[in-house]
Amino acid sequence: MNIGANIAHFNNTVKDIGVNAFISHNNDVNSMKPLRSTVGQPWFSYFLIESAGLFRNQQEIDNYTWTDPKTNAVKKIQPNAKPGDLKFIDADNNGIINDGDRKYMGAYDMPNYTYGMNLGAGWKNINLNVTLMGVSG
Repeated sequence: MNIGANIAHFNNTVKDIGVNAFISHNNDVNSMKPLRSTVGQPWFSYFLIESAGLFRNQQEIDNYTWTDPKTNAVKKIQPNAKPGDLKFIDADNNGIINDGDRKYMGAYDMPNYTYGMNLGAGWKNINLNVTLMGVSG
């Protein structure tokens, strides 16, 4: 008879990536790379533009504006939006939805713990082996 077990804890925080400011992990999605890793964030973090919900009607789109502090000119932040489109937050307050509006918003699902157990028993020429594995967190 034999019994074995293991458990591992995964601390998902990037400590160092060398000279790069970040590492992109995927191809473009609508010309953006939504998964990246940088120091202080979890590996495979989502780097996205935050949404304030959906535009419900044209009036909401027309009212979502930015005023240039130098010229007082008013412009729509999302001029091509249609009702039902996502309303993106202009986080850097420059009147344009771009990379400057992105922020880290959680990480790709990686478990905090992995564990396993194996059991084995034999009698004459009969063997029974059981392997159990799991993840959590």
